[in-house]
Amino acid sequence: MEDFSEVTKTKIKILEEGVKFEPINLFSELIKERNFKHKTIFKKPISDGKKVYDYSPRNEIIPSEILLSDTKDESIVKCRYSPGSSIELTWEEEKLKIYSNKEKLKLNVSLIKEYDVLQQKINDESLVGDYVDVIGMDRISLLLFEGCYNWICGKQCKFCDLHPKKVSEKICKPTLNNLYKYDSVDEWWNSQKDQFFKNTNLALDKLLKNTNLKHKHLFIMAGNLTSCRTVWRFLIEFVDNLTKKFNLQDFDTIVNVCPHDSIESLKTLKKLGIKQVQYNLEIANKELFTTTCPGKINYEIFVNKLYEAVSIFGKGNVRSNFVLGLQDFSELLNECNKFAENGIVTDYSVFQPKENTPYSNLKAPEMRDVINFTNELVKIYLKYNQHPIFCSLSSRSSIVNEVYNDNDK
Repeated sequence: MEDFSEVTKTKIKILEEGVKFEPINLFSELIKERNFKHKTIFKKPISDGKKVYDYSPRNEIIPSEILLSDTKDESIVKCRYSPGSSIELTWEEEKLKIYSNKEKLKLNVSLIKEYDVLQQKINDESLVGDYVDVIGMDRISLLLFEGCYNWICGKQCKFCDLHPKKVSEKICKPTLNNLYKYDSVDEWWNSQKDQFFKNTNLALDKLLKNTNLKHKHLFIMAGNLTSCRTVWRFLIEFVDNLTKKFNLQDFDTIVNVCPHDSIESLKTLKKLGIKQVQYNLEIANKELFTTTCPGKINYEIFVNKLYEAVSIFGKGNVRSNFVLGLQDFSELLNECNKFAENGIVTDYSVFQPKENTPYSNLKAPEMRDVINFTNELVKIYLKYNQHPIFCSLSSRSSIVNEVYNDNDK
């Protein structure tokens, strides 16, 4: 522990405990006025079998992420509100300050400003930010559609709160909340894809022309639909449309979706310029996986799909993420090593209990366990010549980058 920088130790503590601040509305006006990244503190996602919305009556907000730095290191960390945390954020003399057990830390801590271009209009009805986002400092994020079918049918992952919109919020992308209005998934998709494709290309173009990103991560994501085959059909159409405007070789491209439906789909995606695929298994234990992720495909099939993907994309270009803290650490490490032997890179997000989910009463893993696990995972990376998926200015929920960079010096 002593070997870690103050930046890394504080990041781990925030991932373990969350942050607190007083009053509860401290950031509500501050962030909106200054256009910093934020999210609502309290969520209450509810599905009626057709659609999912956030029905929380509260609107207090928290920084989505903050940047920690000193003279040597800097790292970004995802925030969650926890009134019992030993980490406290305050606003003093027009600056954000951070305390641990009431002692002010000698760290710079900054809110992360949203890029102004995200508020630029594409047309009379939508903004750049309705179609494209930037996670952390430099991860461009494109979402194939809003929502996850597993939530609609009551088979969502038990740690997930989905981040659904409130009923009053505008949704410009295709949303599964409208799926019930159509006779088929294809009809739903085809009714809006042309406008969606056009606006996505316009939004991404504006973002690239009005920002100077250090590293162009292009991260394309999708939740689940009625089948993986359907997701992949729509995904390939979406990526093909991007290639009409952009050279995907200019980006570090990653697709994070459910496992592929066929080898041909994988070949097509690679041919279009995608460099890596990521299928998040979440749990490396069949029984716990089935209990925790009831809407995902069969465990053995999922694992085999990861191995199949390596045969097309190559070793080091297939990834899977796990939720750290939901299973035995040694068991997970053993499975991570097996995956690495077969060319699959594993990573994690520290489990954080989320309000109004089945796992809301579970605790986040302790700092020591996160450190020990990460040290061993990085040894696997180095053994098999692997590397973290994102840089430290984009990876918000683990310390893999920090440990890897220390070992790679």
